[in-house]
Amino acid sequence: MNGFIAYDPLRVCVALAPLGLYLVLIGRLNLARRPTVISGGRDLAALAVGLAGLVIVGPIELLLPDEAASLKVGPYLWLMALTLYSLVGSLAALLIRPRLVVYAPCSQAEFRTVLGAVADELDPQSRSAGNSVAMPSRQIEFVIEHYALLNCTALTATTGRQDLDGWRDLHRALTRHLRGVSPRRSRWGVGLVTIGLAIVAAIGWQLAAHPQEVVQSFQEAVRG
Repeated sequence: MNGFIAYDPLRVCVALAPLGLYLVLIGRLNLARRPTVISGGRDLAALAVGLAGLVIVGPIELLLPDEAASLKVGPYLWLMALTLYSLVGSLAALLIRPRLVVYAPCSQAEFRTVLGAVADELDPQSRSAGNSVAMPSRQIEFVIEHYALLNCTALTATTGRQDLDGWRDLHRALTRHLRGVSPRRSRWGVGLVTIGLAIVAAIGWQLAAHPQEVVQSFQEAVRG
């Protein structure tokens, strides 16, 4: 894969395109008109896709043997490596503890009020202490985590033994209760969208300015 190791426009595009789109997505969620609730698995999957380009031109490229070129199996090794990365990401998304991520939530005080109403609706015996919330009859117990940089709040299970059906009900109820709530927008949303669009624009410029180099690099990468 020697032709793919040198710096070239193709490697820049492959490395940064998924990251740019991921930043646009996260920034868009921060600028939404209402809070957005997604599962932890989907949040992790989106992050895995966003980092895929950096992984391709980094660890995957370094681990692929140069001898593959002489054996004419370079394309198959790339396909196997990308498939393995996808499978590992999917497995991680399935095996992580139950988790809900709320992007562009309301203020912390208002969010806790909404969460309290959701907890009482799902389990009248629910209780909270600090950042911890337990719904014993639904077998749900989680901790509230705030991430100011991404302008999101996560509800993360504290133990591995949780009722997945209860978490699905929590997801639906929290989404319903947050529909009429004004989101807490962040300047980071505009910044993330701007950075993401700048990356996408730079990639477009690379493709338009160096079409022959991109095609040549792609052919060399596929042939090994």
